[in-house]
Amino acid sequence: MADATPLNQARALLYQFGKSDLKSMRFAVDGLTVFLSRDLAYRAYQAPGRLAPPLDEGVAVGAPHLATITGLAPAGSMVRAGEPLATLRVLDRTTPLLAERDGIVVAQHCHEGALVEYGQPVVSLST
Repeated sequence: MADATPLNQARALLYQFGKSDLKSMRFAVDGLTVFLSRDLAYRAYQAPGRLAPPLDEGVAVGAPHLATITGLAPAGSMVRAGEPLATLRVLDRTTPLLAERDGIVVAQHCHEGALVEYGQPVVSLST
């Protein structure tokens, strides 16, 4: 049986994190908080013990036409230019709302199933 010291438990946890598809993970035990991340963008916003960066309200991305939202990128997710921020549906046709640049989704301005009009903000993307 392996030694159950905190160091060996941390090694086992790090090993499992390395094998998983998680982008980040935070846990706390007995007053100790540990944060693991594969993505540098997450560290700036979520690393414990650091001062929070200035709040970035982002740039609102508006709907290109009247549609129903059928899919939405979650707040905090990182997107690259050309990746979908939302899926819009009109009648039986769906079209993606694509990011024009890399960034982090900092806010959702509507929910799935919502009807949006031309120019109405759908999400905000960090600058």
